[in-house]
Amino acid sequence: MRDVARQYAEVDNLTIASFDATQNEAEGLVVKNYPTVIFYPRNSKVGIQYDGEREYDAFVSWIESHSAVVKEHNRHTEL
Repeated sequence: MRDVARQYAEVDNLTIASFDATQNEAEGLVVKNYPTVIFYPRNSKVGIQYDGEREYDAFVSWIESHSAVVKEHNRHTEL
């Protein structure tokens, strides 16, 4: 996930963070896989759980299909 975080380091309003569920409790959070990846859109407390392959390209594709700020960032950098 560090490589994925580096990929989006320049994207404003996007945070990629890790949370150790074995060391912390999070009410309502269900951990099925490691890493468990959940996307929380801006202004939403309802997450979208990732269930794809555990590979860089798959993570990037998934983030780019769900994140409006990444889509906006990509539009501006492609010009």
